[in-house]
Amino acid sequence: MVVLLLLISDTHAFLAKTKKIDPSDYPFLLLAKDLQIYDIKLDLSGSSEKAHLKKWADGMYEIKYEYDLRDSKDFHPLFFSVKLEIDKNIAEAKKTYEQGLFVITNTSKAVGMACREIKDKVQWGDESYYAMREKKEQPVGLIFTTRSKNKVYTIIMAGLYSSDHSLILDLVIPKLQHLHNFTIQK
Repeated sequence: MVVLLLLISDTHAFLAKTKKIDPSDYPFLLLAKDLQIYDIKLDLSGSSEKAHLKKWADGMYEIKYEYDLRDSKDFHPLFFSVKLEIDKNIAEAKKTYEQGLFVITNTSKAVGMACREIKDKVQWGDESYYAMREKKEQPVGLIFTTRSKNKVYTIIMAGLYSSDHSLILDLVIPKLQHLHNFTIQK
């Protein structure tokens, strides 16, 4: 089922126009530079970061930022992805949220990372899911996804987590306030 969903999403991507963006133009994106408060050494040269805006033929949008530097002796090994999906309506966003959550949790399990949901700690938007990613019962990252009206915001992280939940509560939730009035400029 997971493979089928990934194939469908890849096929769907062929119907999209993609352009590189400057992620600092999107204040709701968590960026590598924001994580410096955790006193970890990150590659802030830009070579480990990428960002794009994708528009599908059906009118759906995706804004995505990734930091990927897992194998390094000079920097903290870290991967994280932040994605905002803007659907045409609430019903489509609910499907995007449910399908995305299914794929994320099942893909994590498939690579040996269990998702331990943390309930009642972080609530934002109309629906939200927050979990620690664990390998051999040890935390190694996190997942946070939320839907507010027709927008779905997702963070997947491996290599960093905060046991006090400050990463989500103090860094991400304030950034989400920028989503309320955000619209794509056509």
